[in-house]
Order: sequence, then C-alpha cells, then structure tokens
Amino acid sequence: MIDKEMRRTGLLIILLAVTTAAAYWPVGQFDFINLDDPEYVTNNPDVLHGLEAGSILWAFKTFCAGNWHPATWLSHMLDCQLFGERPGAHHLVSLALHVANAALLFLVLFRMTKARWRSFLVAALFAFHPLHVESVAWIAERKDVLSTFFLMLTLWAYVRYLEERAGGMPSKIGGHRAAPDSQKSRIWFGLALVSFALGLMSKPMLVTLPFVLLLLDYWPLRRFRLSTPNPESSALNSQLPTIWRLLGEKTPFFALAVASTMVTFAAQMKSGAVATMEAVPVTSRIANSLVAYGVYLEKTFWPHDLAVFYPYATTDQTLPAGVAVAVLAGISIAAVHWRRRAGYLLSGWCWFLGMLLPVIGLVQVGSQSMADRYTYVPLVGLFIAIIWGAAELTARWPYRQTLLKILGVAVLGACWIGCHVQVQYWKNSLTLFSHAVAVTRSNALAECNLGNALGAQGRRQEAITHFQKALRFSPAYAPAHSNLGLALVLEGRTDEAIKHYRAAIESKPDYAQGHYFLAAALALEHKLDEAKIQFLEALRLRPNYAEAHARLGNLLVQQGENEEGLRHLFEAVNLRHNFWEGQYYLASALTRLGRMQEAAVHFRAALRVQPDDAVTLNNLAWILATERDPGVRNVPEAIRLGTRACELSAHTNAAYLDTLGTALSEANRWAEAINVTERAAALAAAAGQEKLAAQIQSRLQLYLAAKRQQAVPQQDTRKLR
Repeated sequence: MIDKEMRRTGLLIILLAVTTAAAYWPVGQFDFINLDDPEYVTNNPDVLHGLEAGSILWAFKTFCAGNWHPATWLSHMLDCQLFGERPGAHHLVSLALHVANAALLFLVLFRMTKARWRSFLVAALFAFHPLHVESVAWIAERKDVLSTFFLMLTLWAYVRYLEERAGGMPSKIGGHRAAPDSQKSRIWFGLALVSFALGLMSKPMLVTLPFVLLLLDYWPLRRFRLSTPNPESSALNSQLPTIWRLLGEKTPFFALAVASTMVTFAAQMKSGAVATMEAVPVTSRIANSLVAYGVYLEKTFWPHDLAVFYPYATTDQTLPAGVAVAVLAGISIAAVHWRRRAGYLLSGWCWFLGMLLPVIGLVQVGSQSMADRYTYVPLVGLFIAIIWGAAELTARWPYRQTLLKILGVAVLGACWIGCHVQVQYWKNSLTLFSHAVAVTRSNALAECNLGNALGAQGRRQEAITHFQKALRFSPAYAPAHSNLGLALVLEGRTDEAIKHYRAAIESKPDYAQGHYFLAAALALEHKLDEAKIQFLEALRLRPNYAEAHARLGNLLVQQGENEEGLRHLFEAVNLRHNFWEGQYYLASALTRLGRMQEAAVHFRAALRVQPDDAVTLNNLAWILATERDPGVRNVPEAIRLGTRACELSAHTNAAYLDTLGTALSEANRWAEAINVTERAAALAAAAGQEKLAAQIQSRLQLYLAAKRQQAVPQQDTRKLR
C-alpha cells in the first residue's frame, strides 16, 4: 500500500516537473536583458570572477542593488564559475529551482493536508501561472526562486519538527498535548531555522514567514482554533495561552526577521532606493497599495497585459482605491465569518495579504507601482483558498468528479498556454520592452530600455525616438538623458550629447554612469582636463567601474602619466577579465612603452573576447612579426592573424596589408610580401596617407632588393613603421 502511494506521488512529481520544464524550456535560448542583469551579472566584476575568496567576502559585505542578499550573489557567482557568461545556462538554473519549488510545494501541502490532488493542483497553478514568469525568466530575479526554495525547505523542516513532537504520528500534530522536544525534533527545528536564514539571505521579502507558520498552525495543522462550539465563551480568550506558546516557539524566526528587516532598510536607504515622503506622500502610498492588491487579484484570475515594469500612477487613484477596499474588505469579512467551516479560506487569504505586505508600497522602494515577481510566493495562499474552496463548494454536486476533472484540466491548460506565451516576451530586451511599451502607458523606463535595445542593434534613429518619448513622460529621468546622449555621440552630435549628460547628473548627482559618459564625450571634444575630473567622479561614486578605469587610464597614458594610467588600466582588467576595451587599451599602452611581451598577452586576451576585431588582430600580428624576443616572436601566427585582419577589412586597409607584407617578409616569402605591399602602397597613396605611403614604399624597396639577393635585408623594418 505504501509503495503504491509513493508511486502515485512520484508520478505526479514527474508530471509536474516535465510540464513545468516544457512551459519554460525556451529560456535556455534567451539572452540577458538590459535591466538589472548587468548589475547582477554581466557588468558586475565580483560576480563574473566566480567563487573567489575576495568575491565571496564581497557578497557578505555589499549592499549592491539595494539589498543584503549574499546567498543570491553566491548563486550568481557559482553560475559564472560553471558557465561563464552564457545566459542560457543561467536561465536553466533558475528554471531548475522553479521546478524544485513546485515539487516541494506539492510535497509540503500533501504532507500537511493528506489531500494529494488538491495539493497537486495548487502546485501546478504555482508552476504555470503567467504572473510567475517574471521570477523564472529574469536572471536578475534569481533571488525569487532561490529564496522560495529555502522557504519550501523551511516549511518541510517545520512540519517534520511537529511530526517528531507528535511522536512520529502526523495525524496528532494538532493535539493539545505535544511530547517534549526530542533530539530529532530539535534537529528539524534547527534545519527550519537555518533554511529560513538562507531564505532571508536570498531575498528579505520572506520576513513575514513566521506569521505564515502561525497561519499553518491554524490551518491545516490545527494547533489552535479561532472558533468555539460554546457561543458564550470567547474563542480567542480560550486559545490565548496556546497562541502565546506558539508565538514563543517562533521567537528565533521573528528575531531573524527583525534583523533582516533592519539590514534591508539600511541597505535600501544607503542605495537611495527608498522614496522620500516628499517624493511619494503617504496618501499616494496607501492608495497605490490598495490598488495594487486589487490589480494582483484581477491578474490572478485574468493575467492580461503583464509587463516587466508598471510605472507609478500619476492620475487620481481615489476611485480604484475605493473599489479595492470594498473587495478586500468583503473577502476578509467572508474569511473571518467562515473560519470555522473553511479554515483554509482565512489561512490562504491572510497568507496572500501578509506575504505581499513588505513589497506592497507602504515603504516605496524603486519607482514601480507593483511587480509581477512580488506575487511569486503570495499567490500560493490564494491558490490554496481557491482549490480547497472549489472542492468544498462542489461537495454535493452530481457528477462532481467528472466536472472537477474537466474544470481542472481546462484551468491548468489555460495557465500553461498563458505561461508559455508570456515566456516568449523574455527572449531579449527588444521583445521584452516592446511588449511593455505596448501594454502600459507613459512608461519612461520601458521606453528608455527599448531604446537601449534598439541602439545595441545599430538602429540609432529609432532608439533616439524612444529616449525622447521617455523624457516626455519623465523629463528628469537621468538614464534617458544619458542614453540619448550616447546615441547622439554615435551620430556625431557630441555638443547635444554633452547637454543631455549634464542634465542627467543635474537631476541625479550621484549617477556614476552619467559622469562617465560626460567624461567620454568631453574627451572626444579634447577637453581632457574636464574629462579627467568627470572620470574621477564616476570612480568615486562607483569604485569598481571597469569602463571608467579603462578610459581614464587610456587618457592618462596619452597625457604622459604612464604610471597612473597603467594603474587604472590594470585595475580595469582585474575587475573584468573578459573586458575587451580594457585589455585593448592596456595592450596599446604597453606597446607604446616598449613592453611587447606584456602587450602581446593583453592583445591575446582582447581577442579571446572579440576574436574578429581587425585592429587587435593587426596590432598583435605586427608585434609577433617584428619583435626579436623569441618569447614573443611567432611569424606563422603573425601571418595568420594579419591575413584574417585583411579579410575582415576586405583587403582595403593599407595598414593591415602592410602588416601582412611585413610578416610574409619575415618568413622570406618575398614574392607574396611584394605583392601585398604594392597593394598597400597604392591604397595609402589613393587615400592621401602620405606618411604611411612613404613608409610602405621604403619597405617595398627592401623586399624587392631581398628578392633579388634571396637574402634577408639587413635593415630592421620596424624602424620604418
């Protein structure tokens, strides 16, 4: 009998895992997106370095991204250690955690309630609901799936703790007399506490979990009651000793929750993520919170127009807030009224309300009015109330089993299809923000990020249009000013760009990226001293800003400040090993200083990042062909690299052809060297590059003489470069 029950449970877990994986499987081909993923992975040197000692220490010390969640950082570091910057692998790890969460939810509910099919339906709704796509398909939201994994382990360990206290008899968990703590029960309690701590270290939204444990004590574990058969006695008064005992039992959980809340608030205040009362008044926060609860309910039953970002409403929210109050109050009154007959309704409804409370907007963090990802755990409570309620309401219906099966398949099928469709929008930044712009209004962030995605594809005019739209919606939006400036620089409109960069840092003085882009634009205008000041300000605001280190280092070397310039360049490549610009600037600086062996190392590092960069190929080919140090010289490789550089430029770049000719001459392949060099000289002359043409002609004469003599020329060709 036990084997049969276990087989049924196992088959349901397999079914749940396979269908969930199928709904989300396309994420394995998806890219990083340009919102938060750079901060969490692609532009975060501490994460990209993997599980190094310094990075691990950083994970426990940093308030980066406005939170203290070291377990999340370690998770991303492990991904980078194993998979590098391959986004598909990062996505599949998040998917694996989501599948595990769905399976654990099923097992925990089934263990507490002994209702297999109801527990399975709740877990399936959790797995497939379109509102949960954001948490799974967004790499930066690893904290959602990871924290929920630890939450589920906490619940499992908590139930096992209660079973051990009941003498290993789950049916007696709700009994009035519990056995004294045994060694096993203490171990399970300790595991629950450790899992909760790890959950808080993944995402502090779990701070309300101790209250969830109390809700589970009420239903389904029935460790206390809120109703009494005697109308003359108060249920609450009669249960107060039990409730106080249960609260005392959870004191360690509350202590961890309080500590996490304090650390999180400090982190968010330090990062500037918490909006001031002047920016978002109390009345606006309350109205937005009420409306958000209502919209979450609406999207649970009809998940339409889902977006990665919902802008804060600028219109009067009095009427929507009033409607939301009526709905929330009605459901709450019903849940309290039917607490005796339907404990699942009160428990599930309070789970939903309570788990959303930390992120509902009373403490406004960020500029969003709500977010799909916030529903990842709270919806479990609603699903419990809905599934158990449907089963109870249809208890006396004829053909109940058949109707419920048809309804269950229809609902789950619709959720699965909706989930699979919603997943497709997360393919890349272009698809994601195009959809967000289409389903929301006045969305400055979505317009700005869509512009970034278009700009990355070289569609600059379209990008500029979206940046301008973003600024119409939010004139002081610093990222839109900054990104519009970058697009204008690429269009050759540097003066206009500088105005937008200045507007960006005027609206947000601590905006490191704004200072960096302003510095780069000033450097283009040869205002090097002012550019240096802005680079230094960017680094003051963000000390690990690899791009700023690289550009500043290159500027300093050009000004003759070699020692300080090299220090910044080495810092840039130490922060990000796979940073082409940093490696290239460093290699170029080392070449100027005659440190050819080191230069070759860093040119090779640059080519590992961008194997088909013609400039890098040419520069490394020149060093390998002309350097006399046997530890550097490699003429066959120089010929291969020089040939590739010429191919990439369609054999129209005189300097690249000259390098290839030099490499061929070093191999005594005179006829080929002469042929290539003649073409180089002709191209240089046609382009008006008189100095280069003269150098090439000088080399050509040497090659012609060498061919006649069939000997290596005595003059060192490097002097003519």
